[in-house]
Amino acid sequence: MAVPRSKTVDESVSGVYHCLSRCVRRGYLLAPGPDPHDGAAVDHHRRDWMVERLRLLTSAFAIDCVSLAVMSNHFHVLLRTLPEVVDHWSDAEVAFRWLLVRPPATSRKRHGIPPDAPPQPEEVLRLLANPFEVARRRERLSSVSWFMKELKERIARRANKEDHVTGAFWESRFRCYRVLEEAGIQVCATYIDLNPCRAGMAGDPLLASHTSIAEHATRLGRSLWREVAEAPDWRGRREPARSLEAFVATFDEAAFEPAMPARREAYGTGDEVLREAVASAAADVPDRSATLRDDSALVAARAAARVAAAPSHRSSQPPPSARRTPPPRALLPITLGAYLRRLRDVWTAIVEPRPAGPSGSGRQGSVAEALELLQAPGPAGTATDVLAAALRNARLHGTAIGTAASLAAEAVRRGAKRALMALRSGAPHTAKPLS
Repeated sequence: MAVPRSKTVDESVSGVYHCLSRCVRRGYLLAPGPDPHDGAAVDHHRRDWMVERLRLLTSAFAIDCVSLAVMSNHFHVLLRTLPEVVDHWSDAEVAFRWLLVRPPATSRKRHGIPPDAPPQPEEVLRLLANPFEVARRRERLSSVSWFMKELKERIARRANKEDHVTGAFWESRFRCYRVLEEAGIQVCATYIDLNPCRAGMAGDPLLASHTSIAEHATRLGRSLWREVAEAPDWRGRREPARSLEAFVATFDEAAFEPAMPARREAYGTGDEVLREAVASAAADVPDRSATLRDDSALVAARAAARVAAAPSHRSSQPPPSARRTPPPRALLPITLGAYLRRLRDVWTAIVEPRPAGPSGSGRQGSVAEALELLQAPGPAGTATDVLAAALRNARLHGTAIGTAASLAAEAVRRGAKRALMALRSGAPHTAKPLS
C-alpha cells in the first residue's frame, strides 16, 4: 500500500530523504548499451544531463544533494531540505530563483529570448506583481516533491524529444524514505555510493562516474588527483591502492558536506530589479526602460512597484523575529576522508568477506545492527564488517531508515502503529543493480 507523501515528508522543518526513481519497464534509457548492429559504445550523455540538472536545481532550491548515483536505468539521491534558509530570502529573491528553474517558455519564444537565458527583469517583475504566486513559489523551493518533479520532467522531455517518441519515461512516482539520524545518513550514503560497484559499472567506488564522489572531487578541486589515480605511471604500471590513498588523503581536512550544496546566499539580482522599478515609479519616469521589451512588461513593472510600495502589502517572507536558523552545512562529525576510507573498506569486505568461525561462512549482520554500532563507540572494523554484511544483499522496502528508537519516534510523528525499516538485508538476488 502506498504511503502518502505527507506522511513521509515534513516540509516545515529540515529533513534528510533518500529518493529514487526508475526508468519505465526498467529499460536502460539513461545510458543505452552498445548497439550490436553498428558497434556503438555505451552513451552516457543522459547521465550528464542528470548531473547538470541537479547542479542547477541545488543552485535554486533550498535543498542539498548530499549523495547521488546516476545509473543506467535508475538514480538515487540523498536530499536535505532547508526550509529555514528560505525564511531569509526576499520575495524578489524567491521570484528570481524560481525563474532559474522554470522560465516562461511561451513568453521567451514570442520575444526571441533563448530558453537557457538567465531570468529577465520583466519576468521577475511579472511574478512579483502577484504576491499570492510568490508565496506559493516560496513553499515549493524547499519541497522534495517539486525538486524531483523539476528533475524528472525535464529529463523525460529531453529524452523523448531526442528519441522522437512520446509517453512515460519514468516508471512511476519517485520513492522516498526518511533518514532519521547521523548513523542513518552514513549508511544511506554508503548504500548509494556503492551502487555503481554492485552494478558492475566500476571496480572501486572512488573511480565511479556520475556519483557524489566525483562531485566532491569537482567541488573541492580534486579532479586532477582522481585522474592521476586512474592513470598508469611512466612504466605503464597501475598501482590503484597507493594512488587512491593519496587521492583520499586530500579530503582529510574537508568536512562531510553535501556533494551538491544548496546556494544559501542570495543572488541579489531580483532585489536590484525591484529597487529600480520602485525608484522609477516614485520618480514617475515616463520613458520605458531598455530592459523592458513591450508595454505588458512595463505594466508589470508598474504593478510590481505598486505592490511593493503599498502600505498594506505583506511580504511572504517571515519577519526577522520569526526567521529560523538553518542547520550547519556539515552533516556528519567526521571528515570526508574518513568516510571515503570506510566506504572502500566496506566495499572490500563485500567483495572479499572475511571468514568467521570454523565454517568460514562470513560475518552476518543487519542494517539495524550496523546503525547501532556506528552510533556506539567501539572498534571501527566491527561496524565495517557488519555494514558490509548488511549491504551485501540489501533491498529498499519500508518507510524510514534509522535505529529502533528513532523508528519508534517516527511512528509517533506519523500517528502510525510502527515505522518499518526501509533498508533491509534480504536473500541474494540474481540482478546486479541495487534497488
